[in-house]
Amino acid sequence: EIRYMLDCFTADRPRVTRKRVKSERDELIWENMGLPAKDIAELVNAKFPEENLTYSDINSILYYLKQRKFSSLV
Repeated sequence: EIRYMLDCFTADRPRVTRKRVKSERDELIWENMGLPAKDIAELVNAKFPEENLTYSDINSILYYLKQRKFSSLV
């Protein structure tokens, strides 16, 4: 009965998928996570000149990405 009510509520609404604003930057950081944070910061700053990230910013982003990607496994 609850499933029927939920389906009726969402049937007429289109699904919305939002693209993350910094997804390209985050993927670059994730793919190079084996490198030191200083080197990743240099890569990101070279590819995205509008970003001005330090190694501590890179470590914060990596921490966030690890939480986001592995939270479904727990």
